[in-house]
Amino acid sequence: MIKYTPSSQLTLENFKHPFHNQLKPDNRWVLLAELVPWDELAGIYAKNLDPNAGRLSVDIRMVLGALIIKHKLTLSDRDTVAMISENMYMRVSRGQVYMLSG
Repeated sequence: MIKYTPSSQLTLENFKHPFHNQLKPDNRWVLLAELVPWDELAGIYAKNLDPNAGRLSVDIRMVLGALIIKHKLTLSDRDTVAMISENMYMRVSRGQVYMLSG
């Protein structure tokens, strides 16, 4: 099964970290997230998935965002996970914005 949150449902204003401060809209990761054609990339990625097979997938936007971060910063898989877990702005760029999505 395929899980995907369309980019039209994402809003930065609803994304707050534990200290309740809003993220800066001019941060490089926020700006990058706005440039990525998420819906188009998700459509290409989903063509290789069977929507009726297996468990519900991780949200495609999160997968694509993690891949972008990994390759942009030339990180290993483990370092990518660590970097994303430590940086709220990277969570925006990879689409964890259901928090970033409104």
